[in-house]
Amino acid sequence: MNILSIDVAITKPTACAFFVDDKLKYVEKVKNIQSIQGLDIIGGPDLIVTEDMYHNKNIGTLKKLCYEVGKVIYIADLHKIKYCLIRPIDWQVHHGLALKNNIYISKLQKQIISKITGMETDDEDEQAAILIGLYVIERARLGMK
Repeated sequence: MNILSIDVAITKPTACAFFVDDKLKYVEKVKNIQSIQGLDIIGGPDLIVTEDMYHNKNIGTLKKLCYEVGKVIYIADLHKIKYCLIRPIDWQVHHGLALKNNIYISKLQKQIISKITGMETDDEDEQAAILIGLYVIERARLGMK
């Protein structure tokens, strides 16, 4: 399965990780959500996955993030690609990252990614995009939807 996983951002570039046959092919940052249509993805994704937005302390930020996720859904529908929204806590708990401080999380994310994919990145957004994709791949491998 080819998966495009996206860590949506509003104040900085959005990180995308592309998996071909469940193996990480590349990670890239795009200026805005519309730019994902221009990514050089041979064969295209079978599934686009991103985080479902959750209530945080700033309602203005939540509204902007929801709008960006809506763009992802629109692009998926436009190109007839399945999409999946996952709760942030789900992939974080799966990888053992929940309830840890941010500095520790970044180091742990880097270790997990390096162990599974052989790739290293210090960028937390790229790490999140990769881990979101790995979470979905593992669920599919276990026969879960």
